[in-house]
Amino acid sequence: MINTWNYMKIFTQDNFSLGVKMNKDDISIQSLFSISKTFFIMSVIIAHTPIDSKFIQINVLFKVLGTIGVIGFFMISGFVFAYEKRNPIQFAKRKLGTVIFPWIICGTFTFTLSSLFGSYQNRFSFNDYFYFIIGKGSLYYYLTMLLSIYFVFYFFRSYLKIIYYMCYATPVYLLLTYINIIPNHYQYLNILSWISFFSIGYLSNKMKIFNFFISFADKNLAALTILFITSIVISIRIDQTTYFTPFNIFTEV
Repeated sequence: MINTWNYMKIFTQDNFSLGVKMNKDDISIQSLFSISKTFFIMSVIIAHTPIDSKFIQINVLFKVLGTIGVIGFFMISGFVFAYEKRNPIQFAKRKLGTVIFPWIICGTFTFTLSSLFGSYQNRFSFNDYFYFIIGKGSLYYYLTMLLSIYFVFYFFRSYLKIIYYMCYATPVYLLLTYINIIPNHYQYLNILSWISFFSIGYLSNKMKIFNFFISFADKNLAALTILFITSIVISIRIDQTTYFTPFNIFTEV
């Protein structure tokens, strides 16, 4: 729980802190995201909290709900990145203070605790430490992937058509791994597992369609709720409840 809490402070502190002037719609969206982040944080906590119910369906339900938080944060990060006006050097300098330094400090602290009392006992080596920090076997994979996606988007952020195709990258990748056409090693640390969600957030801002989504959801809330519950039920029935399955991506979105 300490590990998750330290991670969540890095996870959430940098959204909507770009120093740009926002209009009325942007402020409304910021308020919505502030509420959404509460549910995303709860999802991340659920994902890293052992749930041992005698009812298998409850265990699986929590497993599904635990996949929503990280996806939501990638979408928010993409939306916020669309406001970014700084050059890569200025952007990197800011991330040193708001992401990278807290990441290393919290990662070192949690790795030390894990080495003394947890799953990394008697494994205090540089290789283990490095892998832990970048997210191989730990929950810090999000930060590694987020910075990697930032790097990619600094090259392609002006090419909306390319970013449009990036929205299909994750579903196609998951499908190809699911049918064993390409290997699925280290999927948490594979940018293709996440870039579509960031791209959707980015495009929803750039193309000014986020408010349309909100209006559509408001008018069709009952139908969307039924569709969401149906997706969860189907994913449970066909055992498609983790991040890296072709079906579960629809539940996440």
